[in-house]
Order: sequence, then C-alpha cells, then structure tokens
Amino acid sequence: MAAEKVLLSGASGFLAGHILKLLIDNGYYVIGTVRSEGKGEFLKKLYPENFEYAIVKDISEPNAFDAIFQSNPDIKYVQHTASPFTFNATSAEKDFLRPAIDGTLSILKGTKKYGLNVKKVVVTSSFAAVMNLNPVFDPNLVYTEDTWNNITYEQANDDNNLVFAYVGSKTFAEKAAWEFMETEKPKFVLSTVQIPYVWGNPINDIGIQTLNTSNEVIANIMKLSKDTTEFTEHYPYWVDVRDASRTHLAAMTLEELNNKRVFYYSGLAGVQTILDTLHKVRPEATANLPVGKPGSFDEKAWPPIDNSRTMKVLGFQPTPLESTLADIVDWVEDHREK
Repeated sequence: MAAEKVLLSGASGFLAGHILKLLIDNGYYVIGTVRSEGKGEFLKKLYPENFEYAIVKDISEPNAFDAIFQSNPDIKYVQHTASPFTFNATSAEKDFLRPAIDGTLSILKGTKKYGLNVKKVVVTSSFAAVMNLNPVFDPNLVYTEDTWNNITYEQANDDNNLVFAYVGSKTFAEKAAWEFMETEKPKFVLSTVQIPYVWGNPINDIGIQTLNTSNEVIANIMKLSKDTTEFTEHYPYWVDVRDASRTHLAAMTLEELNNKRVFYYSGLAGVQTILDTLHKVRPEATANLPVGKPGSFDEKAWPPIDNSRTMKVLGFQPTPLESTLADIVDWVEDHREK
C-alpha cells in the first residue's frame, strides 16, 4: 500500500524539521514547502526516498498552495507550520498580522478547492493565542484549551509594539482558521496546536547565528557572565521540540482531537530554573554561568495551566527539562566553531 501523503508547510523550520522526521519515521510521504531550492535540497538529502519539496516564496499569496494540491490530488493530511518571517519588521499589519492571517486562509482555501482527498488540516498556533496580556500576572487565571488571548486587532496593529503585533498575529490567524471552518464547512476537519517556547536541539540547517527565537532564550542565558545578579525574566512556559512534534502527529491522526484546540506544554522554567538545571546536568560546560539564587523561581506567580483534556488523549508525559537542556548545551558546544 502506498504511503499516505502529507503536505508540510514551512518544512525547513525548527519545529517543522522534527515534525518532518517523525512523519517519515512513521511511514508517511511528505511534500514540504520551502522558500528556496537550497533549503529544499538540504532536506531532500536527509530524506531521499519519502520527501519532495515545493518552493513557496510567499505563503500569504491568495493561491500560494493551489498548484501543489492540483499536482498531488492524493494528499491526505496538511500540517501548516509556516509562519510569516522577516528580518526587518516595521509594520504590525504588513509584517505580522496580514501575512499570518492570509497564509492560514490561503492553505485552507487551497485545501478546500483542490485538496479533495484531504482528511485533516493541523495548524500550528501558539501559546500567544491563549495567554492573557491584560494583566500579564494574574495567578487567579487558569489557562485551558478554551482560553483565548483577549487582545484586540487595534491593540495588535501597533507599529511601536511588535510584541503585541506578533501575539495578535497568532491569535487572529487561529481565529481565522476556526471562522473558515464555520463559514465554509469544508469536507476536512481541523485541529490547532497551542504551544509555548519550543526548546531542543535543531536538526535543520541552522547554526548558532540563525537560531530560532525560542532557543535564543536559552542561548542568551548561556551568554550571561558569572557575576550577573539581575535577570530579565521571560515567559516561563516551555515545550520540548520532540513533545511538540509528537503533539502535531497526534493532532493529525487521532479522531478524538478532530475540530479541537490541542494545548500542550512541558513545564514552567524561569531564568533561575534554567541556570539551576544547566549547572546540574552540564556543570563543566556551564561553569562560567551565574549561580543566582538557586531554587528561587516561583511558579505560583504565573497562571497555572489545566490542559487535562489534551493530556487524556495524547497519552505521553512531557520530556524533563534536564533532558531538553542537556541536548541544547551539547548542540551549542558542537556548533560553536562552525
């Protein structure tokens, strides 16, 4: 029997690289969209048998994915991980909001029109579409699969606050997907995946200089000088990249997750937690990092998460922080000279 075919958008991305490997390891044939031939050829060398690529330079073009569906009528699943990308963001709407929303709608419209055998579309959303910004610190709040970020389009469309623009782009792109399902009533079903910072070792063609945004959180902590005493805190919710990719595969294959938001995280880890763990798992490699105040990170200062609905279906436990950070340190050490 021929392998089932999956369209994976943004296949050269950090998370997508792990999803791609998992799909191929599980016997799927993958068509990956990339922005350039170089990115596609890198992946084709890794997976010569069960992978092909298509170049999509701008995912937000109205018919960006149509030709792929037309030439591959046997596509069964779609994993939409691609997101807008720019080194020179200046406009909230032009660089974040419209590309994210239009990119999601483009792949959904293309699937409905030409992907006549597609059973399910999985859209990578973000914890950004869940978390509360007003106020940020509200320990009485509990994040669940039903929680939505309360940001307005007007708040997100602020050229002077590109963090709000990014958060808004994730929120409104996911909302656009659910609205599409409601109004267009396609034959396929949808699942969206909400995940926070994604940490772990890259297996795509990036180096230390081009590290993904999530892993930069760890990389920046690893650059702190030993005498640093004040730390800038980040959002402490995180997920191991392997857990995130397993969640995407489960969202694609499990009927219990049809037309559901799938909210997964591995834990909370502030700067102090990360330092404590790094010193524990790789003491030699992190000997020049600050010690800080071991054990002082307070998880209770952050809203708790109740994603029990997701966890009951997924059936696997989160990867421990020790394992995730050990992998990152080893990868950084291997790539430092390259």
